[in-house]
Amino acid sequence: MSTARDIVEGFRQVVRDLLIPEFKALQAEVRLLGERLDRLEKVLEERFAQVEQRFGQMEQRFGQLDQRFVQIEQRFAQVDQRFAQVDARFEALTREMNERFARVDARFDAMHKEILDLAKAVSAIDGKMDILMRQMATLTDVARLTVRVENLEKQVSTLAETVRQLTASRS
Repeated sequence: MSTARDIVEGFRQVVRDLLIPEFKALQAEVRLLGERLDRLEKVLEERFAQVEQRFGQMEQRFGQLDQRFVQIEQRFAQVDQRFAQVDARFEALTREMNERFARVDARFDAMHKEILDLAKAVSAIDGKMDILMRQMATLTDVARLTVRVENLEKQVSTLAETVRQLTASRS
């Protein structure tokens, strides 16, 4: 058994001589890799902390923007409501103006009828004036009748002017 032991012992010695330095070199490399990984892990943790901080800031900004959008939406709702009020007021004023125009048109129609009636009256007065003038020529007091006719003519002129003004204002 001694030879088997010697073989095993020889094998162990060979393993120790060949593999142990390799294992130690590998351990050193693994240790260095571990240190590098630790440093990299710290850097990544710092970066993740920065990223999380930035995300927190972004979330806060988004929250502020959301609040601002809510304020803007509320303002738009107020503006929409105001436009609806103005639109309703405009519609009411339009109806009121149309009603007033209808009343004014009715008044103009009534005034036009009155003007036509006045024109007929003036024509009738004019005819009567002709008759009156013929009768006055036969009277002895022509001067007194002339004054009266002149006064009547002034009244007719005033009425005619009034009729012309009313007709002109109607047009």
